[in-house]
Amino acid sequence: MPWKENNTVDLRFQFVLDSFQNDVNFTQLCAQYGISTKCGYKWKERFLKEGRDGLLDKKRTPKNSPAKIAEETILEIIKIKNNKKFWGAKKILELYKAKFPDRRPPNRSTVERILKKAGLLEKKKNRRPINSGQRISMPEKATHPNHIWTVDFKGWWYTPDREKINPLTVRDDFSKYILSIKTLSKGDIPSVKAEFIRLFKIYGLPEIIRSDNGPPFASMQSLWGLSLRVCLVALSRYQARSHSTR
Repeated sequence: MPWKENNTVDLRFQFVLDSFQNDVNFTQLCAQYGISTKCGYKWKERFLKEGRDGLLDKKRTPKNSPAKIAEETILEIIKIKNNKKFWGAKKILELYKAKFPDRRPPNRSTVERILKKAGLLEKKKNRRPINSGQRISMPEKATHPNHIWTVDFKGWWYTPDREKINPLTVRDDFSKYILSIKTLSKGDIPSVKAEFIRLFKIYGLPEIIRSDNGPPFASMQSLWGLSLRVCLVALSRYQARSHSTR
């Protein structure tokens, strides 16, 4: 098509000259040059106002860009950051608003972008679980039946009579066999202890009983652990979560 060649301005100039012919059909002329009549009128009008220079392509950048940040604003934000090295974009923006109440402040994302381009925005570090300085180790793996039992409350609910129910679940960790699913009206030590005594009579004593570190299991370790030849192991939240996903 004529408009796609390198001499675009020359073609536009020739089009305008042809459009001034007395016997020319303007619609057919536009079709001949491969442009719409709207585009044809645009080039003709530009030529009449500006001459040949009006046939050049004009930049479409707006004269006033509302998103453009003033240089003094950028410098002030960087200055605040240098004085407050541990501050983030939120606090820096608050201080900027307090110092310059008459200026139109940028938004938070703009402040972050300015700091990032200036190399002043630190990457957030992933927080590791708190473990009191001790190394986190995975719990022991069961190697035979009655080696390790696991116990936990699997959530609670209310019956239609508004009675609170706590389903206690005890499982053999090696065989994955469910030893007991018992709904308890109370999740206290006496209720849990009574259920374990029933299980001991049926299946015998395991070597290890593993639970989380929440109530009532944490208290059972001190109240009951010494009277049985059973190792009661209470996992931290991080260990319990890691073990449950395996």
